[in-house]
Amino acid sequence: MTKEQYNKVCLLYQALTRRFDLSQNFYYDGFYKCFNPKHYAVRGENLETLKHFENLTFRDIYTDEHLAEHHFGDNYLDSKLVVVEEERICVIAELGQVFLYLLVSKLKNGIEQFLELVDKLQKEHKYLIRLEEDGRIMKMKTYLFDEFNGLFEQLENYGFVFHLLGKTNSSFLMQDWNNNIEIHLNRIRGLLKNVNSFDFSNVELLNENE
Repeated sequence: MTKEQYNKVCLLYQALTRRFDLSQNFYYDGFYKCFNPKHYAVRGENLETLKHFENLTFRDIYTDEHLAEHHFGDNYLDSKLVVVEEERICVIAELGQVFLYLLVSKLKNGIEQFLELVDKLQKEHKYLIRLEEDGRIMKMKTYLFDEFNGLFEQLENYGFVFHLLGKTNSSFLMQDWNNNIEIHLNRIRGLLKNVNSFDFSNVELLNENE
């Protein structure tokens, strides 16, 4: 994945999942969030990215196993993920999460390596790296996390992995009020599990120039 490809998808992931945005101007219409075409989330380069999904439905991106296990209605499954009209741009309400899993699918190896590394570090530094909430969260001081940066940088696509986990809306990796880095292990494992519900082979956007 190139930096340009990552940025295209990540910008839309954040724009479509932003919870508290005073400039957020959309309304719901059935399965869709509909925006004024002038809204930043659906204009310019973002619109060009969204157009890659105009002819796709959930049938095109869910695995056969996922479709068999869940009883979705045909109207939902057959609705286009993006509908571009002159006076509005409508996106399926879950499209922000779809973009998240599109990124996870491309960064899966690096995310798995990250979990393996922090598990190894915790076992080697039990008094400095704590597991809390029955192992769902790992905490270490910020300075210690910074000391391990050389190890993190060896992970596949670590720059993208770190940004996705720690610098976007979801905060899988965050700093608390006591200057600790919190790693939400359970939620990250959930990403790796849930991404198996998707098959993005029909999405040309990230298959170009790889």
